[in-house]
Amino acid sequence: MDVKFAVALDQPAQERDFAVAAGDDFRVLLDVYQTDSEDSVDPVDLTGYTLTLKIAECVYPPLTVATPGAPESAFVFVPDNTKDACGRLPFRIYMDDATSKRTTLAHGVMVVFNDRLCGSPDGSDYGWRYGRGWPV
Repeated sequence: MDVKFAVALDQPAQERDFAVAAGDDFRVLLDVYQTDSEDSVDPVDLTGYTLTLKIAECVYPPLTVATPGAPESAFVFVPDNTKDACGRLPFRIYMDDATSKRTTLAHGVMVVFNDRLCGSPDGSDYGWRYGRGWPV
């Protein structure tokens, strides 16, 4: 499964949520644009930048990619341990330039559906759990 984000550097960080099933492989694709304009349709060349996807520090190590200069930078993330996770896991995507200036591009929540460890949200339970089903 692919989760795709498009962000503009002249706008605040995007707040997005996405859902995955426990144990499923997925990848996060990211397009970065200079401005939020219909006239600017080419992604920014991210040569020299480092992109990081950080999901719930207690569950996953951060995934860092030094950009090869391609206009679209794709994070390929194979979450081996989502089989033991469930609920809402906060995530953040940020980039560091050559001078270590950090810019947050997107943030939000990854919801992991795991019927083995915690049932799917139903009734008055909307899945507001963190990590392995602990209440927030």
